[in-house]
Amino acid sequence: MRDAIAATDVSVVGVGTMGSAVVRVLLDAGRRATVWNRTPSASRRAWSSERSRRRPRPKPSPPARSRCCCRSTTNAVRKTLGPSDGSPAAGRTLVNFVTGGTDDARAIAAWANAAGAPYLDGAILGYPRDVGASETVVLYGAAETAFREQKASLAPIAGSHRFIGDRPEGPNLVSAALFMQHFASLSGLFEAGTLAAQPGLSMREFTDMVNELMVPLFQEGSADVARRLEDGDFRGDQASIDVYVAGVGDGSRCCAALDFESSVGASSGSFPCRNSSVGPRLRPSACSDHDVGTPP
Repeated sequence: MRDAIAATDVSVVGVGTMGSAVVRVLLDAGRRATVWNRTPSASRRAWSSERSRRRPRPKPSPPARSRCCCRSTTNAVRKTLGPSDGSPAAGRTLVNFVTGGTDDARAIAAWANAAGAPYLDGAILGYPRDVGASETVVLYGAAETAFREQKASLAPIAGSHRFIGDRPEGPNLVSAALFMQHFASLSGLFEAGTLAAQPGLSMREFTDMVNELMVPLFQEGSADVARRLEDGDFRGDQASIDVYVAGVGDGSRCCAALDFESSVGASSGSFPCRNSSVGPRLRPSACSDHDVGTPP
């Protein structure tokens, strides 16, 4: 049993809000965690959290087989790691949960490669409060062998762990895409809520209507769009792109009547994703009989 536990030891670098949450769920799951932080007081807080203080502090153990970076920025990660030459990280999987740009992920992957450390880039899709929840998802990229070896060690962090490819920057790209869609939806919700408030609907009443009526519509529509983009079937008999743009334009005019500019309406000139490599690139007026668009 001791060997089995030692095999799941994890070192957590950076115990801010996210790092502390990772430490908590690892300890709750019976893992032995080594904590490192630039500020000693933060390390002490991690150990003395409400759940951690109920168990004895783990005895010193051999170097952990995996090191999870939860620093605030990629630059902070680089400073923590130091030079790759002579690094004690050799043979220990480096899991980087710090989001950044594509160049950041590649640079840290290059450092790990030079240090002889298997590398995984990870993106936790959620807030610190979501760490350890069954519905939380973590995306990984880079070394698939390392992912398979470390998946059991990292299992307590989320309910689902998904490897999405060997590109180190993959998790950052997909995470950015998901949150781009999320925040665009929230922006639209705030603007739409302003319109819905005019006849007297509260924001709660309006969001209830959105969840009841529009979320299922989006789920059905997005699945259909994805299928037809893959199949090259761009025509439809329900509504054309011109109709979609006109609908957004109606909303923009309603917003203008209330003296505020709609950011959703302002983007209607490129609706829907004219600049995307997976969607239509024609002007709406050029594809009035298409509801998804036509290839460039």
